Amino acid sequence: MILTNCAACAAPLAHDAPGCARCLTRYLDRTCQMDHIRRGHEQICDEIRRGGGGEQYHAEKKYKEAVAVAVEKCAADTAGQTCYICLEDGSEEGLVRMCACRGAAGFAHISCLARQAEVAVERVGQGRGWGRWYTCGLCEQVYHGVVECALGWACWKTYLGRPETDDPRLDAMTQLGNGLLAVNRLEEALSVREAQLSMLRRLGVPEKEMLVSMGNLAITYSKLGRGGEALRVNRDVYFARVRLDGEENEMTMHAATNYAWTLQEIVSSICKTREPPSAPRLSVPCETREPRSAPRRDSV
Repeated sequence: MILTNCAACAAPLAHDAPGCARCLTRYLDRTCQMDHIRRGHEQICDEIRRGGGGEQYHAEKKYKEAVAVAVEKCAADTAGQTCYICLEDGSEEGLVRMCACRGAAGFAHISCLARQAEVAVERVGQGRGWGRWYTCGLCEQVYHGVVECALGWACWKTYLGRPETDDPRLDAMTQLGNGLLAVNRLEEALSVREAQLSMLRRLGVPEKEMLVSMGNLAITYSKLGRGGEALRVNRDVYFARVRLDGEENEMTMHAATNYAWTLQEIVSSICKTREPPSAPRLSVPCETREPRSAPRRDSV
């Protein structure tokens, strides 16, 4: 569940926290639920239930907000254009682009991009089809910024109703976290990363798969300026890679780079220096965007 806080008191929730029997809105305890009822929950309970329950309702709401932001951001570029998928204009939903397409190519509705991605996964499998959730079908380049965020919410709302053990649902959480990072919604991204790692631990997935999630969490900690926590996680990932893959394995090398870079960031912060590092930093990889069922690279 991405809704990780009580609807009444905002306290962190356990994965099995109690909730409303009708709309599945979750609470810390019965006291919080009764307090929420007194504050008007009954007035929106049926609406939330019709929207698929608390988590689905929340995801749909966030998706619509993200689409509105993306459409507004792209408005000047998309004026007078048509969607390359459905061939309709942007009079109703609005169009976006934010890939590497140029000229009259690449304009689309977020809903069309989401449906295209969903169909690709259904037809050719998650390993080959998942890339449509974050790359343009024309230029094959990664979407960025507000479009990546909107697609992250689209992906999550599409698969969140599946069992927790389903690969598409697990990878949809990763896509959502990536999208939130793309627009610097760092606290929200952290909530997603922590919820995902907690779920993977509870499900008992193979350790190597968990290390990918830990690497993503460390990146988020680093962006939030929480270097100590990023260092701890990157250290754990590195030594786990050494144990599982050996010191000369490519994945271990990536983990070592992350570990060393976090150390350097902390030292630079302590010394209050603005000098650039002596060695170039490797970019954050696309491994966090690949499905669990396909070969993945570690976070760099």
